[in-house]
Amino acid sequence: MGVFLFGGGGGGGSSPSVTIATVTNKNGLDPIALSADVTDGVAPYTYAWSAIGPDSATGSFDDATSATPTFTPDVNGYWVIKLTVTDANLLTGSDTEDYRAGYPPPPVELVPAPVVSEPNAAYKVRLFEVSTNMDNTLIVESWS
Repeated sequence: MGVFLFGGGGGGGSSPSVTIATVTNKNGLDPIALSADVTDGVAPYTYAWSAIGPDSATGSFDDATSATPTFTPDVNGYWVIKLTVTDANLLTGSDTEDYRAGYPPPPVELVPAPVVSEPNAAYKVRLFEVSTNMDNTLIVESWS
């Protein structure tokens, strides 16, 4: 996903195409390794990372101007991580990545299928998902 912004530098050319290439270690409030993938534009590039979390929490980057920073969320919830890259001609490009901190996926229980002794016997299956929305309100959904 990419959002392209056009800046005010001289020299023409196309703006950088930016992708947050790596988001790893998505486990609770552990640090997240990030990396940028930049094409187009004119090197050298400058990087500006930011993050917005629940209730405007900001977390922390080890180096918000690096192409490969580490981000540590400070509260559980949904985060939006943003990267803006500026090239030598002052043209910019940006990308965002959604991240969910502190909520591991619910466990999945596999149950052996029943032995059907009657032809045309019907069984009902019900699935549940428990999650929270951006303001940490609990959401329970089920399907049959």
